[in-house]
Amino acid sequence: MLGAVIRRDELTDTPGHVTLAGNAWGSSASGITNGEDTTTELFGELAIPLLRGTEAGDLEVSLSGRYTDVESFGEESTYKFGVTWRPNSEFLVRFTQGTSFRAPALFELYLNGESSFVGQRIDPCVNWGQNLIDGIISQRVADNCAADGIPDDHDGAGSSATAFRSGGAGLLAAETSEAQVLGIVWTPSFANLSFALDYFEIEVENEIAALGPAAIVFGCYDSLNFPADPLCGLFNRVGGGGANQYLIETINNSFLNINSQVNRGLDLTAQYGHEFSFGDLTLAAQATWQFEDTLELFDGTGQDNNGRNGDPDFVGNLDAQFEHGDWTFFWRSQFIGHASDIDTVPDTNGAGTIRYDIDQEFITYHSASISRDFDRWGIVLGVANLTNQEPPQVTTIGAASQTNIGPSLLASQYDYVGRRLFLRVSRDF
Repeated sequence: MLGAVIRRDELTDTPGHVTLAGNAWGSSASGITNGEDTTTELFGELAIPLLRGTEAGDLEVSLSGRYTDVESFGEESTYKFGVTWRPNSEFLVRFTQGTSFRAPALFELYLNGESSFVGQRIDPCVNWGQNLIDGIISQRVADNCAADGIPDDHDGAGSSATAFRSGGAGLLAAETSEAQVLGIVWTPSFANLSFALDYFEIEVENEIAALGPAAIVFGCYDSLNFPADPLCGLFNRVGGGGANQYLIETINNSFLNINSQVNRGLDLTAQYGHEFSFGDLTLAAQATWQFEDTLELFDGTGQDNNGRNGDPDFVGNLDAQFEHGDWTFFWRSQFIGHASDIDTVPDTNGAGTIRYDIDQEFITYHSASISRDFDRWGIVLGVANLTNQEPPQVTTIGAASQTNIGPSLLASQYDYVGRRLFLRVSRDF
């Protein structure tokens, strides 16, 4: 198969007249964003059956390629190579390797300068002395705040910081990636069962992102390369002496290229079905074991986040569904693996050290529902977080405090609402 595409994109984003004039006190201001681009692509795909119906089974090779020319950026070629081998009717072995390419979007290139205001509480150096005692920040953050000359009781009282963002035309590089996947699929003849296990390795370079003011400031003070980390050059403090000298003044939140990200792991998917005389049962499972999740924002600043807070090394779901006539009974168990950050901090009494421990144990959430289909109506009644599982807490071992205010709250996969009932009614028209 061969093909070609020519595409022209245009963008005009006009804010409201109050925002455009910058007349909303304490709110954002922005200009008109205009941009256009033309993309030309040529692509082809080819499947080659090398073996078919032999004692060694079936073997097929697939090849595909794409040439992309983006007027505002330049040209790039990508490819995908795949091999599938089916030695018999039950097993399939597959391998793919390929690359991808994404030129900066019009909004990322041509965004007219916009400004917004963020409170000083995004600054991890606010009251860093007490926050260290309470286990809210790590020793590394506290040391870097002290090295920056910020008093341990800096209260952050004063005007908000101004965050600026604009497009990166002429500065942004395109995102590129390379991925390899090796897997095996088993579909036995003796049961309605399918099982797939895939090893994946993905590397993305020059990922385009606007990190956000809070991430920029925290990333600077949490860096092992402070103050040389490039994030530290994206904001400044008022300075010049006086009561406001330690306040953050401006933050550059423009689009930038993240140096690289590498992700490796195993994906498992399985499904089993069985028909009983009184109904049909379906079991489905999905799980991912992550071996590496290395993020390098800038050259030489990489760290592996696998197993750290917000980035557990295992996640999975197990679903059970039973259908009997118009009734459906559903159960889901969600699994989130262990994650932790451990640091050592001085004892406030001057006697040795205590341990700052954000330890998120293996957590399981359960939910259940029952549904009924009528002629044109449907109703679902269920309960989420059936066991009322609480989110993991940040604990300071050796100190008389325990809190769930801090890094654990930044892990979005946890349930912070608790047990709750839900009801959904639908009707077809």
